[in-house]
Amino acid sequence: MESNLDLVIKGHILTMANQQPRVQAVGVKEGKIAVAGTVNEVEKDRGENTLVLDLKGKTVLPSFIDSHMHPVLTGMVQAGVDLSAVHTIDDTLVKIKKRVEKTHPGVWILCFRFQDKLLQEKRFPTKQELDDISTAHPIIIFHNDLHFAMMNTPAIQQIDFPAELEGVQTNEALRLFTINSAKIGFEEDIKGSIEKGKLADFVVLSRDPYQVPHDEIGNITVEMTILGGNIVYQNKT
Repeated sequence: MESNLDLVIKGHILTMANQQPRVQAVGVKEGKIAVAGTVNEVEKDRGENTLVLDLKGKTVLPSFIDSHMHPVLTGMVQAGVDLSAVHTIDDTLVKIKKRVEKTHPGVWILCFRFQDKLLQEKRFPTKQELDDISTAHPIIIFHNDLHFAMMNTPAIQQIDFPAELEGVQTNEALRLFTINSAKIGFEEDIKGSIEKGKLADFVVLSRDPYQVPHDEIGNITVEMTILGGNIVYQNKT
C-alpha cells in the first residue's frame, strides 16, 4: 500500500502537549505532523518510500522557539523609573524617592535601565538603602539587561521565594522554549508541540532532560535538527 508518510521518527518523544505528553513515534507528511503515538500506530502509514529515523532512544522535542517578545515588559519600562542617567548611588536614591512620594503605599516602584558600572560606586543600592527610602512600597531595581535586580524588604516578602528554590524547573524551561514561546507569538496552533497538524519542526537531544541530574543538563548535546520534516543539522561527532 502506498504510504501517506514522508518521514517516521522513532525515539523518546516529548510532545509538550498536555493530552499526550510522551509518544514513541511521529509521522510526517508534507512538512507537517500527520500522526503521533505508538510505533504500531505510526508505522501503519509507513511504506517503501518513507524515510525512517530510528533514534535508538534519543530524545525528540518540538524545535526551540526564541520569540524574545516583551510587549508587556516594554510598557512597564516606559512607565517605570528611568535610571539610565544616574551617576551615583545618591542620584539613584533621590530619583526613586521622588516616585515614592507620589505613589500610594503598597504600590510597586519599578525601576529600569540601571547600570551599576556607570556609577561612581560601581554597585547596586543595598537592600537597606532601599528600605530607608520606604518600607511601605515594594521597590525593585532592574539592571539594564534585565538579568539582575535589587529589591527592598517588602518586595522580597511579597515575592516569597521558596527557600529551596535554586532556579527554573526543567519542565518550565522546556515549555518556555517550546509551547509557551509559541503562545507568546500567537502561533500555538501551528507549532510549539508535537501534535497532529502542526509543523514538523523537531530537535533531537542526546538525553532526556527529565531523566538527567540537574548538574548534567549542560552536557546534553543536540544530535539533529529537523525543519518541515527535513534534516537540516546532524551531529557528526
